[in-house]
Amino acid sequence: MGGLLFGVHQWLFFSSLKATSVSDVSIIGSLQPAFVLLVAGPMFGERIGSTAIAWSIVALLGTALVVVGGHGMPGLSARGDLLAAGNLFVFTTYFLASKRIRENVGATAYVVGMTTVSGIVIAAICFATGQDVLSPRSSDWPSLLGLALLSGTLGHVL
Repeated sequence: MGGLLFGVHQWLFFSSLKATSVSDVSIIGSLQPAFVLLVAGPMFGERIGSTAIAWSIVALLGTALVVVGGHGMPGLSARGDLLAAGNLFVFTTYFLASKRIRENVGATAYVVGMTTVSGIVIAAICFATGQDVLSPRSSDWPSLLGLALLSGTLGHVL
């Protein structure tokens, strides 16, 4: 489940970056802790204080003002913002599901399984949408694999 959610998160994240501004995607994504806060209490029995709730409301209102106010600027798109919002919900679900799964699975086993499944999900999306996956030169593949395995997988394990 974690790999499926992470793969969809990656697809939505990069799709939203193509459709709207980086600042909109970043601002919408920055709401993830507030959404975790809403669900983590009931899901994990964690106590949520009124200060955390108040700051989450401030963050939500500020994000809405920036995103809605920015649509007068060229290059911004409601479609991109919707993709970014979808990414926010998928990433929040991934984060919470991973916390739940990690109660019974070791970090290394989880991350290796999660990144393998997410790689398969991304490959399926690329093929289904007709992406050019052959554009890297053969000399580029060692670097791409190194990035995926070392910084991506190892970074998530750490």
